[in-house]
Amino acid sequence: MNIKGLSTTLILLLWPVALLSQSYQVKVIDSVTKEPLELATLRFLKNDYTLFSNDKGSFDLKLTQKEEAEISYIGYKTKKITVAKKDTLVNLVSQPNFLSEIVLEKTVHYTHSKNIKSENRPDQYFGFQFGTENCTYIPNKEKKKGKVTGITLYHKKLRSMNFVDSALGRDKNCKGCKVDYLASYKISFYEYDSRSKKPGAIIYDKEIIVYPKNTSGKFSIDLDSLSVPFPVNGICVGVEIINTKYNEPKSTFAFIGPTLGFYEYKENGLPKSWIRYRNEGWEFSHVTTRYDKGKRSNAMAVDISIKN
Repeated sequence: MNIKGLSTTLILLLWPVALLSQSYQVKVIDSVTKEPLELATLRFLKNDYTLFSNDKGSFDLKLTQKEEAEISYIGYKTKKITVAKKDTLVNLVSQPNFLSEIVLEKTVHYTHSKNIKSENRPDQYFGFQFGTENCTYIPNKEKKKGKVTGITLYHKKLRSMNFVDSALGRDKNCKGCKVDYLASYKISFYEYDSRSKKPGAIIYDKEIIVYPKNTSGKFSIDLDSLSVPFPVNGICVGVEIINTKYNEPKSTFAFIGPTLGFYEYKENGLPKSWIRYRNEGWEFSHVTTRYDKGKRSNAMAVDISIKN
């Protein structure tokens, strides 16, 4: 047996595999300080798959073809890039005055704790596609500055659904209605813009990503160790459904669990809930109904804990 010839053949056979498994990095830095940006977001535009940079500002990738992507970081301008099979350095430019001036000072001492319950308990539960963000306004009735120490959301387990086969007179299992994916939540906090009557500037400069299970009940998020401000004019709490786990998810008609809890409220000309898709602006409205000579909308149920 020709050992040398066999070795050469093995090398040639394994060479394509080595190419496919070769890893490379996309690194994100501040354009001025050149410091790495930890927990920057890289989102592939084709399938909404999302990654977060490590403490060195890097993403480790193993793509086999070019992909269009978007890199974002709170307080910086979002940048679109083409991810190729090579190491890439991305400079992000900061956005002056992006954050509100109400960010709390570290020397503030709090003496009072309070829980603000959602106006109503949820009586409806809705599922949303990746990239959808719901937002609810919570007023500050005491008009005192403080900080948010926690929020609680309500969710319900998404199960395989059934439909009625009227022709046969019995229930049949809906094979296309299984749970496709589990959501991750990106939590954001916005000031309330009283002029536009919509969420305004974002007021916390770090990514908050949580991973709910497909269960029913309350989902509490402890924020006491963070400095999330509670402004005098209230706060808007946003929950975006994001993908952090799946390479090729469906872009439409996917069943993503769990579902979020909502309640119906009467607007009286003052909306306090909004919805948008992929940061396109708060232009979409929730499902509304009209009765009792008024307009009603759905608001995401959110409990909030504060200190002031």
